Amino acid sequence: MSAPIQLDGRVIGVLNVSSDRPDRRFDEQDLKRLTEIASQISAILERVIQGLKRDADAVEFRARRAMEQAFAREDLPLAERLRLAATRLAAHLDAESAHICIAEPDAGRFRVISSGTAAGTEGQLPMTPGLYGRAYRNGESLFLSSRLSSPSDADVGEIAANLVVVPMGEARALGVLAVECMARVATDLEEHTRLVTRIASFLARLAGIHRDHGMATRHGILSGMLADIAPRLMVQHDVESLLSESLAALRELFGRGLVTVRLRNHEDGVLFRSAFEGSEADRPVLSQIDEDLTALALAHGTESSSIAGTANSSGPEAARTEFAAVPIRSADRVVGALGVAISSPPESRVGSLTLGPSELDALRKLALYVALAWEQARAEVCEAPNPHDPVTGLLGGSGLEARIQEEVKRAERYHDRILLTLCSISGYERLERRHGPEWTEIFVREFAQVLAKNVREVDTVARISGGRFAVLSPESDKDDGALLKRLDHLVPRLESVRSLPDADDIRLVGRQYSYPDEVSSGGELLALIRSSYPSS
Repeated sequence: MSAPIQLDGRVIGVLNVSSDRPDRRFDEQDLKRLTEIASQISAILERVIQGLKRDADAVEFRARRAMEQAFAREDLPLAERLRLAATRLAAHLDAESAHICIAEPDAGRFRVISSGTAAGTEGQLPMTPGLYGRAYRNGESLFLSSRLSSPSDADVGEIAANLVVVPMGEARALGVLAVECMARVATDLEEHTRLVTRIASFLARLAGIHRDHGMATRHGILSGMLADIAPRLMVQHDVESLLSESLAALRELFGRGLVTVRLRNHEDGVLFRSAFEGSEADRPVLSQIDEDLTALALAHGTESSSIAGTANSSGPEAARTEFAAVPIRSADRVVGALGVAISSPPESRVGSLTLGPSELDALRKLALYVALAWEQARAEVCEAPNPHDPVTGLLGGSGLEARIQEEVKRAERYHDRILLTLCSISGYERLERRHGPEWTEIFVREFAQVLAKNVREVDTVARISGGRFAVLSPESDKDDGALLKRLDHLVPRLESVRSLPDADDIRLVGRQYSYPDEVSSGGELLALIRSSYPSS
């Protein structure tokens, strides 16, 4: 008998069963069972691949955002931004080193900026016909993979060492990006190379293809940042939560100075939130400018900025002050205002403005996103869903979302960390089909009881849907998956599971997310919960 193993409508393998026993004859029932097993294998492979893809996407997202933040440091010269980008890139790719090699073909060399220290290192390398030169000249991605098996490595076993070298950009490449990883499995090399290639292309756009300029325009950077910000704002918020999320978005766009958000609440009062990064001597001046301009924006819908005119200063040696205030409009009324005020030291006056046309345009787009989210928040007058899960008595998805918003506000106020643990019963839908709804309900209740007993009293436990559960742990760091391992060990011991012939096959899978280290905003935490809801 043979049954295909398929993935995305494509046959990737075959499951074969044969017998040479004269008394054994396969029938239609045998073939049906084999086909079902092949389908289960296909489903498992699909979930594993989707999980790996999500993990890779998350790594790429965090790496891109870290590089954006490095290049947003306009107080640093280009070389310092590249050093910062190299160090952050190595950390997010879990690599031993990352080398950004800027080509200087007239001098026959690469200017190499490498990770390795907090600020990175810089040096030079001849443009020889080696890997770097070949990747640069031919525009091709290259990698080396080797096994270290010298006697000195005997205690730790064989370790895979992989070096990926990819061009930064296509025609007239800026240079090459080289990433060195240890202990990366060989089957992952192809996808790892593609990941580094995409990151190198993104880095080239950030740094700029033209060598004499060194940086791309801020317009492309801000557009990419807004694309990441928009989904977090569009998640359902109350007005208080939207205020915090909008402030976090502003701080991502403008890394220094004073940023403020003002929003009208349900009683038409004005809620206010601000964040400041800079010299305390600048705060009073920037606060007064912001207060005056955002008052105009709220009262009359007036947009103000220093872009069209001359930035404030009181002499040739005075600091330059730049500002912008944009009203937030819903239909025909003003419902809030965004404000940015930045003070630059005199020596930074040469070069582009911190607040230019691209920045003002990004601020206007952000105001539009906030207006749409504000309308959603105001529309939440319908009957609230039951916050608890009717089967287990735990909090349900809506109750968990409300708790997340509360904990994020508290964590912002006291600079605490939050740990979100998401877990699910592997093959839950298959178990439900095989054993029926009555057994499934008993099993879910037992697991919910075990889950609640294995967390702290201050932790929040919720059933998101089906076999998916979540634990929200305030004031907590990652525990290396200790909770997940403990729960996975306890699942086969549940009374409802022990009665099954395949009890050991019922497993728990999950991941942990740390706020604000891995997940930087409440909107991202809510998005993680929402992605766990059934697609129907």
